[in-house]
Amino acid sequence: MREASEVDRLSSRLEEAAGPITLKWSTSRSSPDASTMDRLAGTWRLVYSSGFNSGSLGGSRPGPPAALLPTVLGQVYQVIDADKMLLDNVVELLLAYGVPQLPFLPRPDPQPIPGLRVTLRHTYEVAQPNTVTIVFESTSARAVGPDMLQGLPQFDVPQLPDFLKPPKDIRSAAFDVSYLDASMRITRGDRGELRIYLRDRPLEAQAPADYVD
Repeated sequence: MREASEVDRLSSRLEEAAGPITLKWSTSRSSPDASTMDRLAGTWRLVYSSGFNSGSLGGSRPGPPAALLPTVLGQVYQVIDADKMLLDNVVELLLAYGVPQLPFLPRPDPQPIPGLRVTLRHTYEVAQPNTVTIVFESTSARAVGPDMLQGLPQFDVPQLPDFLKPPKDIRSAAFDVSYLDASMRITRGDRGELRIYLRDRPLEAQAPADYVD
């Protein structure tokens, strides 16, 4: 589509202007600004993926059914811990129609949309100069939305024993970090997917009000 080609063109210009990226620690950990690994770490919100022809994954988009209920895809994040070499892909699945309102009851204040925040945990390795290879390890989920859901515990999906897990090459994927600054990151995946991220607040700091429809 025209939009996808235009975003790709503009991303390429930005990548060329910034020059090649090399992911490495600085010689002094007391100077994080000089370290691309420190800059890589943090919470990143996905704002564009060429895997979706219409572009941005931010906001509400049609999503897969969950428990036979219609859902929309909410925000998508990538949370990177450079010290522990962990990368979480976080996806929010929200009920498409929110909480039903009974006609004979007073209309309450706007309520956050109930849903699930699903975390796909990966370990990762960096191959010079800028290739990140991730290996899937586990899945967890927790409820988001109204206050009554906030106290529910996180659910960890049972994992297979190590000897029954598929080989790492089946559980892995890779992407190149082609642009990186303090607030934006561009990656190009091993399947040709272009993704653009903006730095965001830590997920723990995101208040339930963020989910109000």
